[in-house]
Amino acid sequence: MALRRTLRAFVVVLVCTLAVEGQAAEKPTRIKDLRPNAEATIKARVGQRVEAEEGPGAYVFTLRDDFGDMALGRTSRDIRGLRFGATYYVRGRLGENSHSGHPFLDVVAWRPAYGVPISYLIIPAGVALAAALIVLLVTSRRVRAVVPATAWDQAEIVSGPDQGKLFSLRGPRVVVGRKQDPASAVSIVLDGHVSRQHGVLIRDRNATFYEDTNSRGGSWVHEQRVNPRQRVPLPPGALVRLGPHTVLRVGKAPEEDFPTREFDAAQLGEYQAEAPTRADLAGPFGP
Repeated sequence: MALRRTLRAFVVVLVCTLAVEGQAAEKPTRIKDLRPNAEATIKARVGQRVEAEEGPGAYVFTLRDDFGDMALGRTSRDIRGLRFGATYYVRGRLGENSHSGHPFLDVVAWRPAYGVPISYLIIPAGVALAAALIVLLVTSRRVRAVVPATAWDQAEIVSGPDQGKLFSLRGPRVVVGRKQDPASAVSIVLDGHVSRQHGVLIRDRNATFYEDTNSRGGSWVHEQRVNPRQRVPLPPGALVRLGPHTVLRVGKAPEEDFPTREFDAAQLGEYQAEAPTRADLAGPFGP
């Protein structure tokens, strides 16, 4: 549950980050399409300083966009961090034309055009984190299935195609059917005449129950039909019939009490007195 919440929270953060970056990524305007006194963003290569056009407290440098159009960037900001020859997203407002005939762009901000966007870092990290969380989630489930609880009883197939198979019963629920249940510590996998999940053995408070999970072939406990979703208590050695052929014995049947006969000394003497002698056994033809 904690892994799912962590994964869900990371996905939300990733989506929000991409949405913010998508809003911030403005499509640049071509220089010749700039409107006077309208602030816009262009993508241009910074060429060189034009000191002849500079005035007091203003720096001027050339800007050329991807279409070959040229303008002169003018700013009062410190340009020592500006790399000439690099490409930038430049934001500014179109002004008058310079002496050379090129328009001025009064620059207010710039940022590298070919830097690494934050999404380029977040997406790979997000994929790696999501994969790790999924692996942890799957591994935790497998560990719970591979390291089950102590067996509380056993079941044996006493009739059917899989006759003689023994199963150790572990965990609170044991699914009986023709398909392995990954959510159960133990599954009793039977032949194709039973449903995929025919029924389930339930261990609750040191008592064992059987529940038919709406199977197609039906279930019987000691030949009494079990209604779907009905929980039936099972005594030790109970016989559960699944479909037309398979009979499952759950638990070890109690040993039968055979009748015994006690003899006193007088009765034992009478039996000894009545025992035949060697002569009686010989008959008319001798020993």
